[in-house]
Amino acid sequence: MPNPRFFLIACTGFRWTFTAGVIPVPAQTGFQRIYGSPMGDAGYSVRQTSDSGYIVAGYSRGEVYLIRTNASGDTLWTRTHGDTASEQGSSVHQTSDGGYVVAGSILSLGAINLDVYLVKTDVDGIITGVDVDEPTVLPGEFLLRQNYPNPFNPVTTVRYQVPEQTYVTLRVYDALGREVATLVNGVQEPGYKSVGFDAGRLSSGVYFYRLMAGDFTETRKLVLLR
Repeated sequence: MPNPRFFLIACTGFRWTFTAGVIPVPAQTGFQRIYGSPMGDAGYSVRQTSDSGYIVAGYSRGEVYLIRTNASGDTLWTRTHGDTASEQGSSVHQTSDGGYVVAGSILSLGAINLDVYLVKTDVDGIITGVDVDEPTVLPGEFLLRQNYPNPFNPVTTVRYQVPEQTYVTLRVYDALGREVATLVNGVQEPGYKSVGFDAGRLSSGVYFYRLMAGDFTETRKLVLLR
């Protein structure tokens, strides 16, 4: 009986090595990852970065969503950018200074049609040195935005909107549901609001912040990394 022969078959994404009577085993040459939350997210553009990682642009909860990974697809950081809860990123590129530029669309408050939306960030996906004017049109609905930055250490900002005068509470809880901070507790006029959260006395971990205003309640997650 002739000796069994060895074969090497190469095709896109797989490499098989086998002998007679042995089932081929695919070699590990790629990865699959899922990013985002159960609330609905999308990725529209991906580019390889200068360190062989990846930058993904899309949207999350109506804001531009950036995901930065290493070469294996493991998340290094995520960022959201936007002001009206109607933005998305459709294309992303790394710039010569190591930062990122994202092009997409925005539905401005009071507008009917979409406009072009351009975002420039630093190497960590953060927008620095930009003063944003609050919209002059009052919000039409309650909304709690993702804190920024997130993850953070130890200070972050929470933004939300109130369409009518009402009693508002904004509290932070740990993973066991224990209240660790009260950021807002009182009657507020309609408008776009922001409040800082200093977690200097807290340990690293996952926390949750909950906005309650009239019949509206929403909770989001924030991550403290030291």
